[in-house]
Amino acid sequence: MMIKRLITAITLVFLLLLAPSPGLSSAPDSTVSDSTPQRPCSVAIGVVLIDAGNFDYPNATFQSTFWIWSVSENPDLDALINLDIRNAVATEVITDISSTEEGEHWHLQKIKGTFRNYWNLSKYPFDRQKLKIFLEEGELGIQDFSYCIDADSRSYFHSPNIKGWMLESLNIETGSTQYESNFGDPSLKGLETSDFAIAEITVELRRSNWTSFWRITSGAFISLSLSLSSFLLSFKNFGLLSARFGLLGGSAFANVISIRNVSAKTGAVPYITFIDQIHLIPMLTIHLGLIISLWNLRIYNKSANVTKCDTIDKYSLLSISSFSIISLVTIFSQVGGN
Repeated sequence: MMIKRLITAITLVFLLLLAPSPGLSSAPDSTVSDSTPQRPCSVAIGVVLIDAGNFDYPNATFQSTFWIWSVSENPDLDALINLDIRNAVATEVITDISSTEEGEHWHLQKIKGTFRNYWNLSKYPFDRQKLKIFLEEGELGIQDFSYCIDADSRSYFHSPNIKGWMLESLNIETGSTQYESNFGDPSLKGLETSDFAIAEITVELRRSNWTSFWRITSGAFISLSLSLSSFLLSFKNFGLLSARFGLLGGSAFANVISIRNVSAKTGAVPYITFIDQIHLIPMLTIHLGLIISLWNLRIYNKSANVTKCDTIDKYSLLSISSFSIISLVTIFSQVGGN
């Protein structure tokens, strides 16, 4: 009865730990600045994304190439002259074309770059990601310059072909951001703040990659199988005791290697992920396997009661197997609606 109560209590505790937690399984969207209400448009902008890739989770970056254009009725107002891409690590202007015709100033650039990005990997590899590129006017204040979306030319993702991903949407939002400084600008002398136009390009992607899932979790499932099979090695043959502990040791090794492989792909994250929760199951079964094996060894050494040891193993195997199945169902239900 004692062993059954112990297993039941531990099972309930870990089921609570594996339940979805907003603070651990998800993180808020990253924002660079706060937007303020729209002002009269000075310059219309548009974007055609050409590609996106080289997602680097440990370094929190991605690479992209896109066309961006500026259209205004004032040749002195150009969104690309003082364009500041706030989350850019490195950028290169590949093509630069401009002209002024019939009272409209048009400027087109093709930009390739590496950009910092927040990755929410709580449901990896069945996750949704937002790729963001933050644009800001680098010289003129909001009183002289503001963005709006070009209504005459469509902005979109041209022929998206991102392996393993589905494109959900591409959106551009415009607004302004306020700094608690005037940056020493003599024209803003006496003012404690300064405001500049901003635009935020957001690409939403969805991933559902079962191939990656089985590659990164195979070690965890092998570890679980090894730890459960250790309960089948009966104390009737005392010589199998070393093999029993060997299976538990091999299970621990397989689980640790699997966790390290996942960390190499995603980097260190400050929350418990879907994959982490899966690896917690064999981790718990290994610890329970060690506790129960040592308990049985104590019983065997005191009374050589093999029947009692086998009974404990039987109920332990049933309880831990049930716990593992229920836990896996609970964990998968968290990503079922993704």
